[in-house]
Amino acid sequence: MNYKKGDFELESDYEVRVLREEQGDLDLYMDMDDRVINLFLPSSNGNPISRLQLPKVKGILIRFWDHEDSHTATVHFLRNIDLQSHFLNFELQYKGYKIVIQNKAYYIDFICKEK
Repeated sequence: MNYKKGDFELESDYEVRVLREEQGDLDLYMDMDDRVINLFLPSSNGNPISRLQLPKVKGILIRFWDHEDSHTATVHFLRNIDLQSHFLNFELQYKGYKIVIQNKAYYIDFICKEK
């Protein structure tokens, strides 16, 4: 499923549900069904990290504001379906990048790559 809004772009093998949309503020949710996620992010300091691995992820919540002056999203990896159960979150400057979520046989790849 592809989701695009302004400069935000997401390509996912999983259903993307819009949980909330108010005045350009959006919450997107994807159910990961307690799968392992391999997280690939662009390097911020020039030192590459091959991947981060997250076990038993129930879901991913992505929050962003669709406005020309803001290109920041927060990504939350959840143990349960509520936001209070997140065990990892981070901010992502998404302009110029695309998030790709790919289903593999034994894991899921979460990739942030240049457009």
